[in-house]
Amino acid sequence: MASPRSAFDPDDAESTLIAHALDLYAEGWFPMGDDAGEVHWYRARQRAIVPLDEQFRTGRTLRRRIRQRPFDLRTDTAFGDVIRQCALVPREGESGTWLHPQIIALFELFHQAGHAHSIEAWVAEPGGTSRLVGGVYGIAIGRIFCAESMYCRPDLGGSDAGKISLVALVGLLRRLGFAVLDAQIINEHTERFGAYEITDAAYGTLLDLHAGTPAAPWPARGPIAMEHPGSPGA
Repeated sequence: MASPRSAFDPDDAESTLIAHALDLYAEGWFPMGDDAGEVHWYRARQRAIVPLDEQFRTGRTLRRRIRQRPFDLRTDTAFGDVIRQCALVPREGESGTWLHPQIIALFELFHQAGHAHSIEAWVAEPGGTSRLVGGVYGIAIGRIFCAESMYCRPDLGGSDAGKISLVALVGLLRRLGFAVLDAQIINEHTERFGAYEITDAAYGTLLDLHAGTPAAPWPARGPIAMEHPGSPGA
């Protein structure tokens, strides 16, 4: 992967920063923090795509879990909490986090401007309150949605919350007319849903086709229905 600039410019006005970062996303770049705590923009030679058609898969156990309706699903009611939990939750084989505070700040600007969104899983608590136990977030670039990260908190009753949030995201993207769900770098979790890799050149073609065309408006913040799009998997 290559890097066109090493960090965000702290002297940029918010509107300039948002516009420039959106342009980089529309060209296929995405930001990551390194072990030294610096932020770089990267463009992967192979891009991970989660299918939005019948090739999207959900396993038998997850389908059973979805039918149990274990969570209240919402969008954009706790974006800042979701992105910070994605940064905090430890992952096997990783030390530190790629989610540098500058990236969190950028995505909160994206969210305030209506470009970045979260899907959240909540569990009910006594007294009518709810507890956030998982979610996924990303950014919409035309009809392409770049999913940045997801998490779950099994210790708080959130087993499978990240996976179910992703399934809900796929259903919502389908309904809104999105064409591509970009997962950036493939891993075992997204592979279970049918994710596959394409070349950077092929991803560039998708950007040319879809980044400049708007999808339907994102729903208002609040509850969303589970639109289960998954075909049977292993």
